[in-house]
Amino acid sequence: MEEAARYGLQLDFEITPSPQTVFVWGSLKLSQRSLYNPPEYVRMIIRHKLGYRVYFPGTHEWEKVAIIVAAGHEIRAPQAFAYLCADFFTAQAILSELKKPCDKAVYIRAVLKDSYSADPKPIWLLKALVLQGLFSGKLTAADAQKLKTPERYFKAALQILDILNSSMPVVNKLDRLAEVLKEFLNECYAKSSDLSKMSELFPVSEFESDRPLPILASLPSELLNVALHGLYGKGSEDTVSFAPDPVVVQAAKLSLYNEFLASSRRRAGQVDSGRYYGTWSIGDDPAQLLIRDTLRTFGLVAPPLFSLKWADGERGPTSSCSHVGIALDVSSSMLSPPSKAARAKEAAYGLVEEARKRGVEVSVCYFNSASLLKTYHKDYERAQADIASVIVRGGTDLVKPVGELARAGAETMVIITDAEVTDQPDQEAVLGILDRASENSNIHIFIIGDEKQDWIVGKKWKAYQIKPGENFTEKVLHIL
Repeated sequence: MEEAARYGLQLDFEITPSPQTVFVWGSLKLSQRSLYNPPEYVRMIIRHKLGYRVYFPGTHEWEKVAIIVAAGHEIRAPQAFAYLCADFFTAQAILSELKKPCDKAVYIRAVLKDSYSADPKPIWLLKALVLQGLFSGKLTAADAQKLKTPERYFKAALQILDILNSSMPVVNKLDRLAEVLKEFLNECYAKSSDLSKMSELFPVSEFESDRPLPILASLPSELLNVALHGLYGKGSEDTVSFAPDPVVVQAAKLSLYNEFLASSRRRAGQVDSGRYYGTWSIGDDPAQLLIRDTLRTFGLVAPPLFSLKWADGERGPTSSCSHVGIALDVSSSMLSPPSKAARAKEAAYGLVEEARKRGVEVSVCYFNSASLLKTYHKDYERAQADIASVIVRGGTDLVKPVGELARAGAETMVIITDAEVTDQPDQEAVLGILDRASENSNIHIFIIGDEKQDWIVGKKWKAYQIKPGENFTEKVLHIL
């Protein structure tokens, strides 16, 4: 095929009765209906679909990044969002390649005609306005009037064009596009959602490697926790579970590590902070990079220039504690607002990193209405991956995690929760287990919320009141 050869692609080709031409990784399914169009139309349709592989998303990983961003914005149809973004980015690239106005016009007509019967009408109208703006270099009110679109479509199309033409990194463009498109996509998918297809969208077999995607580090932790809940949090609320997809896990972990590095910088003024770090160079583990600096410099995924690492040849600070236990609240209330879960995970992740430096064993009890104790010993990588990927959902039961960590022999216990336990009998049960556990453990409770939870303040343990959105990683690190 001429168009496949243009991009140096090898793929399977078939003609199907589907109303729309579809590109699936490794194959192109050409709509039989499209063959009734002039040959130049057919070529442009094929060129556009192949552009998904060349321009955006380009890889499975980037498709998943778009889906993560959409789910993080609570878009009901994240797959539809990914396809729509693919249309925008690909059209922008191909229109810049085509030199003749007549070729550009044929391309736009071919793309819009191919998607007319497949797209919901609001999405098709919005796509038509954006493609018109890409074609002419600007979009006018007269263009919108020709299509008889409401004013909000015109305003949204202008915003989309500004985003596409900006110099911001692709992941930030996706974030901004999600803000604009959420209203339209949720209207179109008000009664149905493609979230039910997640097992089909995210088969683990499609991504088995550990190739790093440093761009994922710029996704905020708040967005990622909402995305985890949207993508995987629809099952039973009486369980603690973790995201199964490696791309999602990597995104969450990189985001938390990025925040930990930022916290480390804030503490860099301490007298002895610098002597425990060595220097990374190009070729070192990209999962341990100062990613935000790299992204700020290059805009897109770029070779890492430098970072900090634990210098294996040096002895780090020691701790009188040999086993720290973390009780991490992953109940649904931690998403109100999402910053509660984000700051909680960042603090837990940072504490595990501090335990790594000091050689302290780690156990984590994840809890909502259920509890799950994991004793990691010194497998810090696995602990951090689980903290990053645990799904926030369900109710709150504070009794079980305290008892689990006490039985596990945690010398220091760090409880991170919003402490939203309203029934007095339940509060008394929590205070009773804390009183017993404090006989053998030093207990620190970080309470995230606007309202003070005076009921949990005790003489035998220390309680810290944390405002939602407040970064308290530094306070947690001082415990070890």
